[in-house]
Amino acid sequence: MNIWSTVLETLKKRVSPQAYNDWLRPTYEISQDDKQVKVKVPNDRFREHIKDQYIPLIEDILAQRDLQHIRIDFVTDSVPTQLTLHQEEKKEEIPARPPLNPRYSFDEFVAGPFNQFAHAAALAVASNLSRAYNPLFIYG
Repeated sequence: MNIWSTVLETLKKRVSPQAYNDWLRPTYEISQDDKQVKVKVPNDRFREHIKDQYIPLIEDILAQRDLQHIRIDFVTDSVPTQLTLHQEEKKEEIPARPPLNPRYSFDEFVAGPFNQFAHAAALAVASNLSRAYNPLFIYG
């Protein structure tokens, strides 16, 4: 039984066709044993995106098939260390940013009938940087 093929078939039904074709279809299983499945991904960006967007779904699929003991490693050619599905996330140091003016926050913004769409778009960008209205350009 090819575990990753089974996971992909289930994911194909659960995610949009574009997401499947863009992010999941280019992956393939390179090895499998009783404890681990190694999945080849094209690059680090794919690995990070799959980790961020699809790991809860993958874990759910494995649990439904009583395979939650299986560890899935996403590997690339470029990086010797792999990102593992069940691996604890390591905290990365975030570079210091200049302090933001507290007066310019969403809590202080006055939304009215003429700017409610811009306010909603800005909130969408702030909460999901890579999904809605990116890039956002407001002119006025």
